[in-house]
Amino acid sequence: MHIDKIIKGFFLLFTLIISSFCYPALTYSRNASSYSLMNLTETVHEGNLLVSNNETLLIENTKYHLIGDLIIKDTAKVIIKNSIFNQTSSTRINIFIFNNSRLVIENSKFIAESENPAKIFVSGNSVVEITNSTLVNSKCRIWIWTYNKAHVYMDSSIIESPEDSEIITDDESKAYVKNSSLGRLVLWGNSFISAQYVTLLNTEFSGVAIFNNSTFEAVHLETNYIRADEGHKVTIRNSKINSWIRAGDDVELWFTRSSAPELSAGGKAKVWLIDSSVGHIEEYGNATVLVGWEVPVLGVIAFHYTIAGIARILLIAIGVTAVLLIIVVTYILWRRHKRRELKRRKKI
Repeated sequence: MHIDKIIKGFFLLFTLIISSFCYPALTYSRNASSYSLMNLTETVHEGNLLVSNNETLLIENTKYHLIGDLIIKDTAKVIIKNSIFNQTSSTRINIFIFNNSRLVIENSKFIAESENPAKIFVSGNSVVEITNSTLVNSKCRIWIWTYNKAHVYMDSSIIESPEDSEIITDDESKAYVKNSSLGRLVLWGNSFISAQYVTLLNTEFSGVAIFNNSTFEAVHLETNYIRADEGHKVTIRNSKINSWIRAGDDVELWFTRSSAPELSAGGKAKVWLIDSSVGHIEEYGNATVLVGWEVPVLGVIAFHYTIAGIARILLIAIGVTAVLLIIVVTYILWRRHKRRELKRRKKI
């Protein structure tokens, strides 16, 4: 019998189980867009720019100044690549993407000079793709507002403004944000947002707000708050919330390997705090807050937050006792085996 290997195996399992009850250190990386825009030709367009009927407009290696609105509709496409796109207006800056159309911004800088919010409206199964780019409004905010099953893909990009610029999803729309920085994410009407390696720290009011049966998933998110109301699922892993989390009616919130100073849960919310660090917890109404750990082999073990501390100590004690018992039993069996071997040799 390889008794030493068995004992080492038990010690390894014991170490894994005990470590699962310890909160891991949070790691977070932030990526910004980087690109070079030099030797650009200049183009000025006065009045609204309409691209429609399956047309494709390519703006490449250009400093493009649009004085008016940009309207993309009827399966048309506008591609802004390696360019500076400067949009101004006497009233509001608007971009409309309708009816299965597409706006692509790649390795570019979008500048909106307006004292009012610059709005990008996306609807009717249309798509906006922003990659390795910067969107700037030095005077106000930028809104990317999606509805009617529209999609937004934002990767390695930044939205800069003195106020919280937002991606807003509504009416079954979806947004996928990765390696990016902006002000706020807002979900309405059965919509969905995925955030990976995202920073929402533009102002003290930067955060995530979720309403109307929407779904939010985040990995490596850093922001000030999470507000989740009215029945939906929220999944947050390896993230840092700097101020507070609030879960309302029928919300299912999974908060794993993450940290927050404060959590409040009300209505019929159910909150799972797995391998996480949360300072103050408040539970009211019919809400339930569970604290637990991911344990090798066993999976997730969770208890009500009021008894989680005691349960954790008991589980560690049970684990230690079980491992010691296994070692003792294994040692006894080993001794018996040795004695039998010795008797057999004497008979020979």
